[in-house]
Amino acid sequence: MAEIEKENQGNPDGKQKPPSSNAKKKKAKTKSDVVEKTSSPKPIEAVIVEPDYSESQATAQEEVAADRLEKPKIELPPHPTPAPEVTVAVEEGTIVEVVQREHNLSQTAPPYTMPRPHRGSPDSSPCEDEERAPEPAYEDEARKDVITSVQNMLKPHEGFLTRAQLVQASRELRRVTPYNFEAWRLHADVLLNALKQLETRQIQPDENFRILTIPLREAEVRDAAEAALRQCAHYAESEEKRIALIDEANSVRRKTWF
Repeated sequence: MAEIEKENQGNPDGKQKPPSSNAKKKKAKTKSDVVEKTSSPKPIEAVIVEPDYSESQATAQEEVAADRLEKPKIELPPHPTPAPEVTVAVEEGTIVEVVQREHNLSQTAPPYTMPRPHRGSPDSSPCEDEERAPEPAYEDEARKDVITSVQNMLKPHEGFLTRAQLVQASRELRRVTPYNFEAWRLHADVLLNALKQLETRQIQPDENFRILTIPLREAEVRDAAEAALRQCAHYAESEEKRIALIDEANSVRRKTWF
């Protein structure tokens, strides 16, 4: 613009001359510079935010928990159908027998109830017989047959049973599932027979020899006999019989100062 004014001042006519080509080029350059300066965007810095997986997982778990609480019970998956024997037991009110049966099975899970050191000795055959898993007698008739066989084994021997007879009686009783009053009574009688022999030194204590999963030692046999008599008391038919069985269990109990 200054150059144009200088050119006009030198013009005597006072008329403005059109801008020269140099002025036009300079003006165009200045406009293009302004456009470039205004139109060129600033570089954008990329910011990467790492997701907090722990927070997202916690949120997802809270949503699942809330969904489960709000979901009606009808939409929840059904429970597995119980075994027929459990259903019948619940309907007949004999669930105690089912629980006792499972307890007996867990107590007599073979072949882990008999140690191995006895093998190779004169008593190895009774030991191996005790180790074998007896087939359980679930049916009433089979259970009665087993109980009768043990009763017949005990009746002729009002005195003492031999070690082989003790093993045979214990093997037969372990087949009875679930236990009833007669089975618990025989269980206690077998243990009491062994206890009397230990007290009178008819047989010597032997921790490797087991009767009804109990080591042949006075303390263990006494505790097991007491527990069996108390189980009999639970199945007693009358209050008088229950009290008599509790008194018998107390008489078998170990003598302690407490």
